[in-house]
Amino acid sequence: MWIRGRRLRELEMTLQGYGVALEVHGIDESFHLTPGGPFGQWLHARFAWGMSCGWAQAITENAGTEDPLDLFFRLVDEYRASDQQSGSGQA
Repeated sequence: MWIRGRRLRELEMTLQGYGVALEVHGIDESFHLTPGGPFGQWLHARFAWGMSCGWAQAITENAGTEDPLDLFFRLVDEYRASDQQSGSGQA
């Protein structure tokens, strides 16, 4: 996987660019991983983590001994499972 060995912040920035590209090109796609978006709001509500520096920083600061990238994917799976139950779409 191309992200191995890279920092979670770089992934967040790549996904932010993807979100901007969707917006610029008028593509109507439910995308929840933009800064300040539904995933970050969910993290804040679920864990009371500060989101002022983005979800990547919040996850990295709170990962403890777990690899932040592994924690991210585990949290996205949890978010998607809760999101699927509410019927709002996908991450």
